[in-house]
Amino acid sequence: MKKNYLTKFSYSVNTKLLSSFALLFASLATFAQAKQEAITNALRSNFPSEYVITAQNTSKNSQATHIYLRQSIHGIEVVGTESSLHLDKNGDVLIVHDGFVAGINATIVSNAQNINARQAIEKVAQQMGYPLSGLEQLESDRSLAPPTFLFNEAGISATQIPVKLQYYYRKGIGTQLVWELSVQERTSSDWWNFRVDAANGQIIDKDNWTVYCELPMDKAGSERASVNEEEHFSLFKDQGTSMMMVGSYNVFPLPVESPSHGSRAIVSNPEDLNASPYGWHDTNGSPGSEFTTTRGNNVLAQEDVNGNNGNGTLANGGAGLNFNFPLNLSQQPINYQNAALTNLFFGIT
Repeated sequence: MKKNYLTKFSYSVNTKLLSSFALLFASLATFAQAKQEAITNALRSNFPSEYVITAQNTSKNSQATHIYLRQSIHGIEVVGTESSLHLDKNGDVLIVHDGFVAGINATIVSNAQNINARQAIEKVAQQMGYPLSGLEQLESDRSLAPPTFLFNEAGISATQIPVKLQYYYRKGIGTQLVWELSVQERTSSDWWNFRVDAANGQIIDKDNWTVYCELPMDKAGSERASVNEEEHFSLFKDQGTSMMMVGSYNVFPLPVESPSHGSRAIVSNPEDLNASPYGWHDTNGSPGSEFTTTRGNNVLAQEDVNGNNGNGTLANGGAGLNFNFPLNLSQQPINYQNAALTNLFFGIT
């Protein structure tokens, strides 16, 4: 009688593979659980009072976890207490930004809610002179604390109008209950975010999400478009020098808004060493840059001349990561493309 050794061998191999996969999945599950416990403990130790997590994400490359949160009162988040917690791949704390207010309940000056979400929009329309028409509630999520609402454009907004109940903390003034809503005006470029007193509907303040650029004029009344002699400086000098070259960039550094507002400068080692200890062009969290182009751990800056959202040309700083390219604004943009890409990469990163 012949024995099927091939079947037995295949069965043995498959069993070993299944066992290996089972061990791998078990290890990953254990690691994930341990990291989650570390995150929970870090939140508890750094933010002992009540809070609401407003956003959370984990970097695919470094596996660092970034958590953004606000203090809360009875489940309602408090605008003005924005905070964040950043942890490495093992769950160890990298940095904490704490905007919480000690004794927040004692700062409450008003927690009355005499108007609802619809009335908050109507009150804003009255005070801003908006011709409100056909206001309708589209959605509401009452499972949240507090519930959120979504209304139609109602003839005054280019986008649907979200409304949310919040507390609003202002130093020296206190904390009060407000409705927050936004209106993208149809007759202008303004997109207003309003905070409305939940007690009486008065607009407490408003922020314009549209930023306007006001170019300075020269003596002849024309907009300046000259680029002055470049300067050289290094950001974050107090953090010390990294163990390796991490890049220099010839750019218009903030707060310079445009070529009409100031000069270009060569900025060396601009990275935050807590977040990018090996520079912006490192993506694996160990010495050695993975890219010498305008691509890194936060940004990929490339041209898209043909408008297809595909692969385009990147500026290349070479092995020394020296992104110093000429800029002559009297020429066609294609002639200073590398300088523009460098400024884009620097500004967004």
